[in-house]
Amino acid sequence: MLDLNAKKWFKQAWEQESQGNRKLRFYSSFKKSIGLEPYLTECSFKTARAVAKVTMSCHGLNVETGRFGANYSKKHLRCCPSCTDLDAMELILELPDEHDPIIEDETHFMKECPIYENIRNDLESSLKDNISLDRWDLIFEMDKVKKISNIINRMLKLRHPKNELEFL
Repeated sequence: MLDLNAKKWFKQAWEQESQGNRKLRFYSSFKKSIGLEPYLTECSFKTARAVAKVTMSCHGLNVETGRFGANYSKKHLRCCPSCTDLDAMELILELPDEHDPIIEDETHFMKECPIYENIRNDLESSLKDNISLDRWDLIFEMDKVKKISNIINRMLKLRHPKNELEFL
């Protein structure tokens, strides 16, 4: 009985928190149930690692690294380096009419950034369609994990050349 109440409480807390938290909102878009994801035990380490980098925000994208330490309030440091002139963005953000920068987050990385377009073109059409519709729950299903992990690895290698993220 206690276990059932704890799960119910946790699920309610999760749903409430994920509505107002950007990280949890992305995570909850594909993580629909509490428990271990099958790809973590049924796939190779390389496959699981690639998917986990994106799903757990361990990817080294500016949405994460731009908020470390003293940089927390400097929104321009979270911009996509391929889509934004960071020097100009710092000046634009100081203007009274604040300009919304292109934040380098998981969604921008996976579906919008033009620098990865050639890599995304290698995806089969059903995966492309699911990405364009933000159907992350379908992208990270077990039968698609190997394909998407190869794409993620290629994109991360382009984003972070020379094993810059080897520690991940």
